[in-house]
Amino acid sequence: DYIHGLRGPGVLLIAHGAQIGVDDSDGRWGLAYRRKRDEPGPIGEKLLDALGRALAVAHLAQQTAPLAGELPIGAGELWVRIHTRLLGPSTSATYEALRGEIAMALEPLYGAPVGVTQQSEPGELFGVRVRASSEPGVEELLARLARSAG
Repeated sequence: DYIHGLRGPGVLLIAHGAQIGVDDSDGRWGLAYRRKRDEPGPIGEKLLDALGRALAVAHLAQQTAPLAGELPIGAGELWVRIHTRLLGPSTSATYEALRGEIAMALEPLYGAPVGVTQQSEPGELFGVRVRASSEPGVEELLARLARSAG
């Protein structure tokens, strides 16, 4: 329980492959999913995999007592960060290189355009904010991901 910390993880679950937490880094509460190891493959595939895992956690949290029905988790806005500065320095070149890949991966999932804006300064972890023009909801996005995978 890190709830005493200002602007950071409130509750953090540390697992072998990821860290999952409730976070208020930008002054708003949200679900954070951080993959601990970089897997090979295109950024779009890795993004969809991480999003699917985060959505599964969100769905479980929404359905499990004592939070059942009490935890609204929106899926129309994402904050995507690269935690390895060597792979993703916080520069405009990184943003230009990844913006299109991120949009191409997420627009079919949301069924609508997404806005991708850089949210980091040099020296910080690279990050972008993704805002979808539609918000299908956690369950619908999970269903769409399942259909696209298989």
